[in-house]
Amino acid sequence: MQVNTELEGSSRRNLFRAGAAGLVGAAAVGVFAPAAEANARPLQAKAYVTVGEDRTDDFQTDGTNDTSQIQAAIDHVAGEGGGIVFIRAGTYNISATIMFPFDPHVRIVGEEFVKSASNTVGGTALVASAELTDMFAVVGRSNPAENADLSHGVQFEQLTLDGGGQTTNLLKLSNQDCVVVNLCRMRGATNSITTVWDSDIDPTAPTIPGALFVSNSIVSANSGIGIDLQYQTQCWISNVWFSGGSVKTWLNMMSSNKIKITNCEFNTAAEAIHLRDTATYPTHNITVTGCVFALGAGNAAWRDSRTHGYSRSVAITGCTLAGGETYDSLANFGNVLNNGNTHYTKGTVAGPTEFDRVRGQHIAATLTGDITVSLPAGGYRGDTLTLQLSQDAAGGHQVSWPANVKYADGDVALSTEPNALDLITLSWDGASWVELSRSLNVS
Repeated sequence: MQVNTELEGSSRRNLFRAGAAGLVGAAAVGVFAPAAEANARPLQAKAYVTVGEDRTDDFQTDGTNDTSQIQAAIDHVAGEGGGIVFIRAGTYNISATIMFPFDPHVRIVGEEFVKSASNTVGGTALVASAELTDMFAVVGRSNPAENADLSHGVQFEQLTLDGGGQTTNLLKLSNQDCVVVNLCRMRGATNSITTVWDSDIDPTAPTIPGALFVSNSIVSANSGIGIDLQYQTQCWISNVWFSGGSVKTWLNMMSSNKIKITNCEFNTAAEAIHLRDTATYPTHNITVTGCVFALGAGNAAWRDSRTHGYSRSVAITGCTLAGGETYDSLANFGNVLNNGNTHYTKGTVAGPTEFDRVRGQHIAATLTGDITVSLPAGGYRGDTLTLQLSQDAAGGHQVSWPANVKYADGDVALSTEPNALDLITLSWDGASWVELSRSLNVS
């Protein structure tokens, strides 16, 4: 097989190279030729892979067992100092793990991304045709002592990765730093992305891996974990739709820090986010913003199993609990829970009644009997909560307030006329809910 890395060639080859340049040109220069220094890495080969017998391609596959050619393309580009493996539209059968060399600086770019029906694949799709532990694996040096021991620079763009129901991990990242997944669909495996800290020493700032960027993608998992972050730092997960059934956890974070999750939707699963740590390394500085938790009643929007004294500083803000999801209190201090300026309708209430600020900043309920209220802590000092309490057609119902409520002028007795409406606004001072205002028998 002859590899052509020149820009000249047949008209069809030039056509696809022009298409690839439109997709990746400017970004490739920024990623793979960052500085004009004497020993800077030059942007070198681009390998193009397609299904079929098209002899204008650098690496030709047969559509039956395509692993060796895709592996050869990655090895070639990495050996040239980094670049792009461009894979044309089609279905590629993967029968063995595809390994990235150390520090590959390789972008795998599909010709087309297609969000097709859940039981089909389209666009550029890599599908497991045999039982695999990992479809792709990136491995740094064992027991890394410094950042140079981590493997750097892998990107996946415009691809469908399908484990075919016989793959454990679609991406296995061990001692890896700087991985990008964009415009990808990941499905058909027990876990989609698994990161591993392969070391017998506690991680330190220079050695802890991270910089995982997952965006504008669809992540699924069969019974396992969508994205498993173990000992990771400075990761960004944004605009991801976590979609599938029988999933254990969508996003697991163990002994990780500086993780940002933004504008994601979490569908049916036992839990969306799980915060964990170890006795030697905490999980902290986590932000979750603008996400929708549509897991179903009784499933957990977030779990917190952290016990380390420095596991703290988690902010979950502007999110929506769409279907009666549960959640845990956050460990230690420095946390923020704030569902933004949102409204939550609790419905009819009687007896023991919890009004939880996480559900919304404005909570409406209709009393069908006397209620005994409990109020969980606010998300931060100065957090506010407005209760809109209505009597039913019978009226005459009252409220018993908890000990963590402080009143402006004695107890707050409700209006008892049939269909009466009262508005009570409270502010969290760090220990108690303090009454700001009351508007009784509003009409």
